[in-house]
Amino acid sequence: MLVSRGEDGGKIRRHLKHISPNRLERLRYLAGIAVKLTDDPCLAIDTGQLVSLASYGILGYSFMQSRSLEELYIQVKKNMWVLDPTEKNALKLSQPEGRYVISYENPPHWPEVPYFYIDLFFSALLHQSRELSRKNLDGAVLYLKRPAEHIPPTYSKKLGIEVIGNSETDLLILQKETVRETFPDTHLFHSPSFYSHCDVLLGGMKKESTLVEKVRHSLLGHSGRADLETIATEFGMSSRTMRRHLTTLGTSFRHIQKELLVHISKEYLANTPLSIADIAELIGYHDAPTYSRAFKQITGHTPAEFKKQKPAKE
Repeated sequence: MLVSRGEDGGKIRRHLKHISPNRLERLRYLAGIAVKLTDDPCLAIDTGQLVSLASYGILGYSFMQSRSLEELYIQVKKNMWVLDPTEKNALKLSQPEGRYVISYENPPHWPEVPYFYIDLFFSALLHQSRELSRKNLDGAVLYLKRPAEHIPPTYSKKLGIEVIGNSETDLLILQKETVRETFPDTHLFHSPSFYSHCDVLLGGMKKESTLVEKVRHSLLGHSGRADLETIATEFGMSSRTMRRHLTTLGTSFRHIQKELLVHISKEYLANTPLSIADIAELIGYHDAPTYSRAFKQITGHTPAEFKKQKPAKE
């Protein structure tokens, strides 16, 4: 977008190389250019509506495993260091009198684009909440610290909720029953975001037969932990029939499952500070040694060796 509007793409890339590697500083630089070029007060709102769960990589996959909006918001709070490394506990969750409140205290302040970050955050959060729950979030209200006259009339329409200014803190209020309602068992498999994210996670793996690819996708929907009988039933066949088909293809359900779990764990090893023991537990292994043996069997390296190398995404 910036290049199409006449900004020197090479100049932007050169500048990005020399500014802080902090993702917020890079976003701040790009936001400043974009707002200056477009003169659009709703640019951050529009951008947030384009941020899908799949765009967060392995963190997005974790978000998509949430069984309610409450679980999603707890995950977001727990992982705010990824989104905002300057404030470890900036996000607050509370539940007063039938309401669910998400308050963001002391968000990053960029004088050249003072409202960009907070608008982007809440716009993306609302979009992802609807993406995951498939609900309109009726009754939600966004309160912003800025003066009411600094809120364009189109904000409420674009966000799909009421927006009110002059608040002491930037916060989003939702109906508690909406936030705590458990999603149907099938919600994940009907989510376009889930399937697009499966493609992202599986993109680095060697392409196999159609059946193997389908088994991988189905396993991802169960965090990789389903057994053969469960997956076979989803395909309308017995476990014995599926086992025979996979054997014909030169593989097995156990190998596909182990390979998938190892592939997912690579994302955690490369892109999070989690310990090997935590990662082992997260992907379903009972202990770190068992996980390490499986990892080495698939990759030829131990998780510790892989983590030390910090390789680029494969």
